[in-house]
Amino acid sequence: MKIIYLTLFLFIFILESCSPIYTIKNYSSRVDFYYDFNKSTANKKIKITLKNDSSFTAVKTGGISNDSLFFTLNILKEEEIKSDEIKDIQYFDTATSNIAARIVLNDGKVLQAKKAGMLTGSYIKTLIYANKVESLPIGKIKSVSYNKHWLGTPFGLITGTVIGFLELGYINGSSTHGGTNESSIAYPILTILTGGAIGWLVGYNYTYQFNP
Repeated sequence: MKIIYLTLFLFIFILESCSPIYTIKNYSSRVDFYYDFNKSTANKKIKITLKNDSSFTAVKTGGISNDSLFFTLNILKEEEIKSDEIKDIQYFDTATSNIAARIVLNDGKVLQAKKAGMLTGSYIKTLIYANKVESLPIGKIKSVSYNKHWLGTPFGLITGTVIGFLELGYINGSSTHGGTNESSIAYPILTILTGGAIGWLVGYNYTYQFNP
């Protein structure tokens, strides 16, 4: 089993090592670099790493314009909502106040509140998740990356299959009775599924380096 775990660890390392990294050196000009970045990351969830190595996640990219990166953050915002604007409200735990809730307004807009007071007066105070557009100068950004999980799944399944059959051969070779039984077949099947799951979790991480 130690060999199997070591192989899976090696598989993760190889998958991460194969993840592409793009710098301005890969392009004929900075304009082409920015154009490819905007095209590849459009409306994707991204991880932004600053030059001081701190990082945060943006829920959507807005692209690069005038040497600044625009992106959307998901933040908590305090709001007071009038009761006559609310069509429906669903609390997730009616035993306490200031709890999570799903609020549907008369205009059809749906709000996800992390905290919401009980609807007893003319309005309720809430903490809702809202999108906020921000920007940063490219000079402050070290890199931007995004992940395509589905690209890692086929590689994970293939690697899991190879490991699974090697495991099956080892089990049968170590058996004093020889042959294949249902219990030994279960191990490679589990390995194949595990490989696919790990492949999806690791995925392919695309990285654009601005100030490496």
